[in-house]
Amino acid sequence: DEHNVKSEINKQAKKRLKSSNEKNEKQSTSNSKVVELLA
Repeated sequence: DEHNVKSEINKQAKKRLKSSNEKNEKQSTSNSKVVELLA
């Protein structure tokens, strides 16, 4: 069913987006920690 395929693709895309957002947040938190150390 094409609709199911589309919603599955959307789910996967959202998951990827979420995990890359979490990675970015971790990255920026560690970056701000480094900045605090340098300050």
